Amino acid sequence: MDPFHYWGKADPRLPDSHNWHPLPYHSLDVAAMARTYLQAHPRLLRLFADRMHLAPDLTLDWLCFWHALHDLGKFATTFQNLRPDLLNRLQQRSATLAYTVRHDTLGDFLWKDSLLVRQDALGLGDERSLWRRAFAPWVAAVTGHHGQPPQARTIHRDQHFKLADEVAAADYIRQVRQLLLPDDRLARVLALGPEALEDTGRELSWWLAGLAVLSDWLGSNTAHFTYHAEPMPMSGYWTRAQTIAQTALERSGLQPCPSASPHSLAELFDWPRAGTDVLQPTPLQAWAERVEMLEGPQLYLLEDVTGAGKTEAALVLAHRLMSVGQADGVFMGLPTMATTNAMYRRIQQISPRLFKPGSRPSLTLAHGQRDLVEAYTTSILAGGVVEADGLEEADTASARCAAWLADSNKKSLLAQVGVGTIDQALLAVLHAKHQSLRLLGLFRKVLIVDEVHACDPYMQRLLECLLEFHAAAGGSAILLSATLPRHMRQALVRAYERGLGLKAVPLQAADYPLATRAGSTIPLEVHVDTRPSVRRRVEIDYLDDCAAVDAEIRAALQAGRCVCWIRNTVREAIDAWRRFSSELTSDRLSLFHARFTLGDRLRIEEEILEGFGPDSTADQRRGRLVIGTQVIEQSLDVCFDLLIGDLAPIDRLVQRAGRLQRHRRDAKGDRIDGPDQRGGARMIVYGPRWTENPDATWHSAFSRGSSFVYANTGQIWLSARLLQRGAFCMPEDARDLIEGVFGEAAQDDIPAGLRAISDQQEGRDWADTNHAHSRQLKRAQGYSCGDFGDWWSDDFGPSVEALDEWSAGAETRLGEPSCTLRFARWEGANLQPAHSQTYHAWEASSLRLPARMVGELVLSTADRAAVERTCLELPDKGKWSMLVPLIPDTHGWVFQSKDSAGRKTRWRYSSTAGLTVD
Repeated sequence: MDPFHYWGKADPRLPDSHNWHPLPYHSLDVAAMARTYLQAHPRLLRLFADRMHLAPDLTLDWLCFWHALHDLGKFATTFQNLRPDLLNRLQQRSATLAYTVRHDTLGDFLWKDSLLVRQDALGLGDERSLWRRAFAPWVAAVTGHHGQPPQARTIHRDQHFKLADEVAAADYIRQVRQLLLPDDRLARVLALGPEALEDTGRELSWWLAGLAVLSDWLGSNTAHFTYHAEPMPMSGYWTRAQTIAQTALERSGLQPCPSASPHSLAELFDWPRAGTDVLQPTPLQAWAERVEMLEGPQLYLLEDVTGAGKTEAALVLAHRLMSVGQADGVFMGLPTMATTNAMYRRIQQISPRLFKPGSRPSLTLAHGQRDLVEAYTTSILAGGVVEADGLEEADTASARCAAWLADSNKKSLLAQVGVGTIDQALLAVLHAKHQSLRLLGLFRKVLIVDEVHACDPYMQRLLECLLEFHAAAGGSAILLSATLPRHMRQALVRAYERGLGLKAVPLQAADYPLATRAGSTIPLEVHVDTRPSVRRRVEIDYLDDCAAVDAEIRAALQAGRCVCWIRNTVREAIDAWRRFSSELTSDRLSLFHARFTLGDRLRIEEEILEGFGPDSTADQRRGRLVIGTQVIEQSLDVCFDLLIGDLAPIDRLVQRAGRLQRHRRDAKGDRIDGPDQRGGARMIVYGPRWTENPDATWHSAFSRGSSFVYANTGQIWLSARLLQRGAFCMPEDARDLIEGVFGEAAQDDIPAGLRAISDQQEGRDWADTNHAHSRQLKRAQGYSCGDFGDWWSDDFGPSVEALDEWSAGAETRLGEPSCTLRFARWEGANLQPAHSQTYHAWEASSLRLPARMVGELVLSTADRAAVERTCLELPDKGKWSMLVPLIPDTHGWVFQSKDSAGRKTRWRYSSTAGLTVD
C-alpha cells in the first residue's frame, strides 16, 4: 500500500478535494517545525549534540528523522477508519476494526513489534534485534506527543493493523530516512553503539518529548500548514514544509530574544526614581553585582532579612547569567497567587531591560486565575483552524493547541519571562500531562524560587527533583529565603549537584545573612551585611487573653495607627472581624482570607496594596485595621504600624514581622528618606498561656484550628519559648531563631508532654516526603510510563488558596480533597455568574472549599434542571466544579447543602465577609 494513501489530517468541512492531508506530508510538517525550532535555539541543539557526542548538524538530522515518525500509529486501520469515507476513497476498502487504543500508543507498539524487526525498516539486517532497546526511548519520546508517554499495555496487532498498514509504514520510513538521514549519516550515529544510544536516549527523552509536543502543535496549525493532497516528490514537499515552518515559528512568538549587555543595578531598576528611598545597592545586591560568574550552570541561595532586596539581587544575578550567555530568560516561582500577582507588577517594568533594545520579549503570568488580573495581557502562540479527525476530534492536535492557547499556564514557561506560582514549575517533574513541555520551557531559564522556606516536606522533595532535572539540562537557579533551615539548604544544594553529576560537598557556614553559590566548583558561602535601614529590634508582647489583644488594637487605632492581625484560620479571622465590625466603619476595617470569590479577593488585594503599600499616605493608613490569614504574610509589599500574629512556627512569625514598619515613615505615616519616626517596632503574639511543662492539649485546647494548621505542637512550643525573650534582633538572631525550632538539636528540647504529638507529625512528614518521591518523575527511567500507568491530566487543574494550586491528581501540594464552587444569581429563570460584569465572569465567581464541608446542594427539581443546563456553559462543563445558585437576603446571599447523613448546613456569602456558615 502506498503510504500517501493514508491521511494524517482531515476536515470534512472543507471541499472534498482539499479536506485531507497525507500522513507523510503532516509528518514532514512536524519534522520541519522541530528542525526550525532547533535551528532557532542552537543551545538546545547543543544539549542533544554534546550528550550524544555528535556534531550539531548530524544531531539535527537524527532528531528530525524521529519527529517524522511521531504519527506512526496513524497507519493503523483503526485510525484510518475514523474517516470511513477517506479510507474507502484512498484505499478502496472498508473496515470494522474499532479504534480502542490511541494512535500515540499504537505508533510506539508498531515500531517495536513490527517496523524495526519484522519489516527491517532501517535496513539493519541481522543486527536489527540488537537495536530494539537502543531505539526504544527515542520512539517513545516522539510518539508520546499527546503530553504523556505511550501507554504500557498489551496490544494484539491484528486488532488494529492489517499487513498492508505495516508495509506502508515501513515504506514511508525507508523514504523519509533516505531523505533526512542518508546511509552514511545513519552509520555515524549507529557507530555510538546500542548501549550508548539507549542511555543518551533515556537521558534526553524528557526534552525530546517536549519538543515533539510543541512541534506537533505548531505543525498542526492549519493557518500555516494548509492541506496539500496533490502528489509531489517527498524532497519537494520537505523544502516546502521548511519554508512554512520558518513563518510559523516567527509568528508563534517562540523565537529567542537576544540578551542585553550588562547593566548596573541602578540601570536595571532605573534608580533613582521619584518616591524611591532605595538609592544605593544593599550589601546583598552589591554582592550579586560583583560575584564571579562560573562557567556552566550554577545555583545561588540568598538568605537575608525581609526588605533586604533579595528579589532585586536575584534579578541582577539572572541578568548577569543571561548577559554572559548562560541563560536566555527567567521564570520566577512564588508560593501563592497573591504574591505572584504582586511580583508580576514589579517584573513588568524590568523584564524588557533584560533583553537587547528593540527586541520584544514575551512576559506571562502563570497561575490558575491569571486571566482575572487586569495587568496581565499576553499571547505567545497564534491559533489556527481546528481540524476534525472524526471520533478522535476531542484530542486532535489543533484541539490540544486550542486548549494550550486558553491555558497560559502550559505555555508560560516558554515565554522569555514568566511569573507564576511555583506549582507551574513543579508540574514539570510530576506525572502530569505536558510536563515535558514545561521542562522544555524551563530550558535555558534562570529558575528563581522565592520564599523557599514555605515548602513543606512534600513540596521540598518535589523542588529538589526539579532542581536535579534543571541542573541536568544545564539550567541555573536562584533560591530566596529569609528563614531557611540549614538542613533544608544542604538538601537543595545536594539535589542540584546530583543533577550536575557532582559529588556532594557538605556546607559549612552558619552565618546570616548568607549568600551561597554551588556549581562546578566547591560551594562558595559568603556572609553579607544587612542594609542599616532594615536592621531592627522587634519587641514582642506575648498575650494569651483575647480581650487584651482587642484592647491593644483599639488603643492603636485611637492613636491613629494602622494595625494588621494575621490569624491562623479563616474562622478565627472572621470571628475577630465580627467583633470589630460593630465598632469600625467599612472603610476602616478590611477582612482578607481565602474564602472570597476570586473577583472579590483580587479587589481586596488591590485595596490592601493601595492602602498599605509603598505609596500609601498617612491619610489612607490612619486608624485602619486589616484582619487576614496567611495570604498577607508572604511577599506582599505592605507596611503596618502595629502587627498582631497568632502563635505559629517561628519562621512564619519572622515573615509576618516583615510587614511591620516595613517602609520608613514619619510619625504621621507618610514616607520619608530618613530614619523611621514611629518608635520601635512592636509585635504582639497571641497564643496559649506559656508553660515550661505543657500537656498534650496545650495548643489544641487554645485553638483547635491552629493546632490543625500547624500540627507539630513541639515546634510551636519551641517557637513560643523563643518569644519569651521579649524581643529579637534582625539579622543577628535570625539563624538562632530558625535553628532553635527546626534544627536537629532543638528537637531534643521538646517537653515530654508534647513528644508523642511531635513524633507523630515527624512521621507524617517522612510519609509526605516518601509520597513525593513516589509521585515524582525518575530521571534515569526516561520518558516512559514504566510501572506508573496513565499520567494525570492538568487541563482543568483548579486553584486552591490555602494550598494554592491543585492539578487533578498530579498534586504539587498535599491537602484534603477540595471543590470549586461557582456562585450564580438568578435572573428570571436563568442563572448568571455572581460577578457578571467581569470579563472571566465564572472564574471571578469561584472559590475553593474542602469537599467534606460542602457535601451535596439542597435544590428543588426546577433549580436542579437550571443548574444542569447552566453547567454546560462553564469553562470545565461542571466537571471539576459545583454550580451554586445563591438566594438573596438582607445580609448577602445564601444557599444550603447537606452531608452524607442528611444534615443540612446554611451558608452565607457576602463581599465583605466571604463565605461563612450562617
